[in-house]
Amino acid sequence: MYVLLIYFLLAAAVAYDLIMERPQRGIRQWVIYGLVVLFFAVRFSLGMDTGAYSWLFYSVTNPFADAAVSHMMRNFGYTLLNFAVKCIAGEFRWFVLFSNVLILGLCTAVIAKKSVSPLFSLTLLIGGGMLEVYFGSGMRQGIAMALVLFAYYQFLPQKKIIWYELFCLLAFGFQEIAVIAMPVPLLFLLIRRFKAHPYLFTLGGTVIAWLICALVYEFAVNLEWFVVSRVGFEPVWTHIIAYLYERQFSIAGIGMETVFLIGTLLLYRLSGSETKEDFRQFETLTMVFSVLIYYCAACYPLMSRGSDLLQIISLIFLPAILLEIPAKSHRLLAFSAIVVLNAFLLYVDLSEKCRVLSAKENRTFEIARFPYITVFEKDRIEAIYDPADLPD
Repeated sequence: MYVLLIYFLLAAAVAYDLIMERPQRGIRQWVIYGLVVLFFAVRFSLGMDTGAYSWLFYSVTNPFADAAVSHMMRNFGYTLLNFAVKCIAGEFRWFVLFSNVLILGLCTAVIAKKSVSPLFSLTLLIGGGMLEVYFGSGMRQGIAMALVLFAYYQFLPQKKIIWYELFCLLAFGFQEIAVIAMPVPLLFLLIRRFKAHPYLFTLGGTVIAWLICALVYEFAVNLEWFVVSRVGFEPVWTHIIAYLYERQFSIAGIGMETVFLIGTLLLYRLSGSETKEDFRQFETLTMVFSVLIYYCAACYPLMSRGSDLLQIISLIFLPAILLEIPAKSHRLLAFSAIVVLNAFLLYVDLSEKCRVLSAKENRTFEIARFPYITVFEKDRIEAIYDPADLPD
C-alpha cells in the first residue's frame, strides 16, 4: 500500500503545481524528491526474481568462468559486479543497496540535468513499471535501463554516437535486451520524414512492424529447432533461443502499447512539437520506435522488455512535452490520463508480485500489508531469503 500512497501523493503535488501554475523545479520539489529517493534507496525490494538474484550472488565464484557456462550468470557485467560486491561486503543485502544507489543515482543525474519537473519524473519512475518490475525485481535490466537513459540524454543531444554506443555495450553486459537501444541513433535520419508526415509515417511503420511479426511467428520456431538440433541449449548464448518456442499474443500488452503510441502522438500534436527543435522529434520517434519494436515480436510477450528499455526516456520526455501544451485545461487532462494509466499499471504490477511471492515463499503477501524492509534489517531479510538454503 505504501507504494501506491507515495505515488498518489507525488501525483497530487505535481497536479497542485500545474493547477496553480507554479514552477516545477525548486527547493520544495527537490526536498520531496530526495526524501522519496532515500526511502527507496535503502529498501530491500521483495521481487519475483529476488530469490534467483540472491542465489546468483552467493553462487558466483569466478565471473569469467561462470559467465561462460551458467545461463543465470551469462551477463558478464552483472556477474562481475556481483563478484566485486561479494568480495568487498559479502552479503546480498549490500549488493541490493549498491544496485539501488546505482540505478537511482543514474536516473537522478539525468533528471537533475534534463527534467523540467523532477517530481513528475519521479512519479513516472514509481508508476510506470521501472520501480516494481525492474528496480524492485529485474535488477539486471534495471541497471541496463538506467545506463541507456543516462547515455541517451548525455550523448545523443550532441550526437556523440560513439560514446552512446559504448554505454549501450556496457548495458548489454548487464542485460542482452540492451541491443535494442543500439540502432536508436539511426532515427536521426528519419526526423525530416517524420516531421513532414508524423501520422502517415507512424501508420506505415505499424504496417511494416506487423508484417515482420507475421514472419517472426512463421519462422522463429523453425530457427529454434535448427539451432537446438545442432548445439543444444547448453551454450549460454542460446538462452534467448529458449524463448522462441513459447508463443502467446498478449491482447492486454498489445492494447497497452497501442495506448502508449496514440498517447504519444496526441501529446505531440497538442504541444505543437512539430515546430520544436529536432531533438524533440527524435524523442518522439524513439517512443514510436519502442512501440513498433513490441509489434514486431508481439507473439512473445517477453519482448515488452525491449520496449520498456527505450520507454525509460519517458521520465524526461513526458514532463517536457506535457508542459509545452499551451492550454492549461489540456495539460491537466493529459496529466490526469497519464496518472490514471500509470496507477493501473502499478496496481497490476503489485498484484502480480504479491501473487507470485505468495506462491514462491509459502506465505501470504497482500498489497494492503506489503512489508517495507530496509537493507539494514538482516534478520527480516534472512527470514525470507536465507543464505543457508542456497547451494554451496
